Parts: sequence; C-alpha cells; structure tokens
Amino acid sequence: MRIEKEKLEKILKDFADLEQKLSDPVLIADIKAYQTVAKEHASLKDVVLKIKELKSIEKEVNNLNEIIHGKDKD
Repeated sequence: MRIEKEKLEKILKDFADLEQKLSDPVLIADIKAYQTVAKEHASLKDVVLKIKELKSIEKEVNNLNEIIHGKDKD
C-alpha cells in the first residue's frame, strides 16, 4: 500500500493546527469546543508519531543510500 506524501503532510499540518487551537484562550473558555478539539488531537497523536517515525527512517535510508552510492562513485 502506497501512502501519498501529501496526505501525510496534511495530517501533520492538521495536527499542528489543532495544537495551536488548544492554546487559544477563546477555545479554552468554551469547554465543549475545547473537548471536541482535544479529542481530535488525541485521535491523531499516534498517527503523527508514526508519520514522524516514517520520515526519520526515510531520511536515514536516503543518507545510507548516499553513502553507498558515494563510495561506488569514488
């Protein structure tokens, strides 16, 4: 299964937006709205952690590929 990078980036952006909203005093004053945003934030937290882990692994793989191909070019 191939996951589109745009979808992953949108999830990361949405999560960051939710974090921003959670610190908004107007939202904090509205308990019901705050709870809704907090639940959405919590539902994305594990997914965001996995996306960040995936990005880190991809970066490491790219770095290792550069090392491998760099040695082959010398």
